[in-house]
Amino acid sequence: MAQWQLLTSAPPWLRWPGRLAAFGFAAFYGGLDAVAGVAAGTVVRVQNGATPVVGAVFAIGDLLGYIGSGCFLAANVLIVAAAVARARWWAAPGAVVLLLASVSFLDSHIFWPRGVFTMIGAALGMSLSSLAGEHGPERSPAPVLPGSSVRDR
Repeated sequence: MAQWQLLTSAPPWLRWPGRLAAFGFAAFYGGLDAVAGVAAGTVVRVQNGATPVVGAVFAIGDLLGYIGSGCFLAANVLIVAAAVARARWWAAPGAVVLLLASVSFLDSHIFWPRGVFTMIGAALGMSLSSLAGEHGPERSPAPVLPGSSVRDR
């Protein structure tokens, strides 16, 4: 998952809450797909569109989707914080695009047309945030002491 990878170089105080939020997005948004896609589709097929049951299934899916998209936003806020801490102003373009897309995702999801552009924005923002890390402050690698290995760093 892109969010998980983008948090790899973040300091631990940003990495772990960000990864928890990324996990929440994957779990809850996956739940939305399962409930709204699989369950609601099955109910519609079996009951020929009986709205009370379908409405209840979509209500559960909506709740899962809102929690998942909130987790998506939270993880991306932490990705932006880590990118800004690492790359300073180089992170600004990716941060702006990623945060705008994340807020748009709260209610557009992936639906045409806004949701499609929202997902393109999220991908572009994550890409720019990743590239900004190449412009961050140079860090010299830790020295390898005699008797130690690269894994000990």
